[in-house]
Amino acid sequence: MKTVKIDNDTLNRMKSEGRDFYVIFMAGWCGYCAALKGEINAADAAFELFEFDISDEECPAWEDYGIRVVPTALYFKGGKEQSRKAASFTGLRVKEIKALSSSP
Repeated sequence: MKTVKIDNDTLNRMKSEGRDFYVIFMAGWCGYCAALKGEINAADAAFELFEFDISDEECPAWEDYGIRVVPTALYFKGGKEQSRKAASFTGLRVKEIKALSSSP
């Protein structure tokens, strides 16, 4: 499975189109992000995952989306955030990201 890298303009367009999608906020300096990226690349998952790089501490997405820790995954349904999952002390796994679509 591969991620598709997106920027703020693309994310906003996808939301305005009312799409259902997963996005994961990651940073190049994050060890948990590197581990998750390896798991994503090895996974044979049947869903599309978008990657938003927030390596720059000045990136407005930190505030715009209330990101406090990376990686953090968000699931958007109809262009609106439905659920999110931030990494714990053990990181974040692909199965946890996929489970976001079944969260209330």
